[in-house]
Amino acid sequence: MNPPLPPEIRVETSRQGVCYRLPPRETGPLKLVALFVILAGTFFAGFAVLWILGVLGFLLKGDVSPLMFHQPNLRDYNGLGNTLLGDLLDAVANKYERLYNFPALSPTMNNLAVLLQRRQAYNESGVVATRNANNTVTLTVTKGARIPVTGLVNGGVVSYTGAAPSITAETYAGQRITYVTLAAGASVTLKRN
Repeated sequence: MNPPLPPEIRVETSRQGVCYRLPPRETGPLKLVALFVILAGTFFAGFAVLWILGVLGFLLKGDVSPLMFHQPNLRDYNGLGNTLLGDLLDAVANKYERLYNFPALSPTMNNLAVLLQRRQAYNESGVVATRNANNTVTLTVTKGARIPVTGLVNGGVVSYTGAAPSITAETYAGQRITYVTLAAGASVTLKRN
């Protein structure tokens, strides 16, 4: 817990932020305390902004990796139900809502595990996508995986090698996402609509 400010220093809040009022007389050590308080507040405010932007970045990228927080971040720090984690998540949600009007997904831990496994398989698949001149897309993998292709509206399988691919799709935030599941060493050519 931070030590209280000396009584000579008044802290006032306004629409512009926090203002520290010092007494008009020269008070050497008091100025140092005030300077420390101001610098520490500026540092921690900047640190909070970095955290907010970092978590917002994970959200906007669709990064499903879990974030870990220390239990003390859940402590009510002012007796009004405010916690550091709650303040952070509120700030991230407010920024997100100013940028987008579609919902952020919050999968269960079981679904999150499946998403992480699929992402790892995708990262290791060695997938190569080729946009062909005849309005088709060819996907080739070295290791089996479920490949997400944003914006592809599947017009049908033109050809494939290896096992027959499995193709599903979903729409999120107005974007069509087609999922093509390929076995190791397989490829598929899809017609684009």
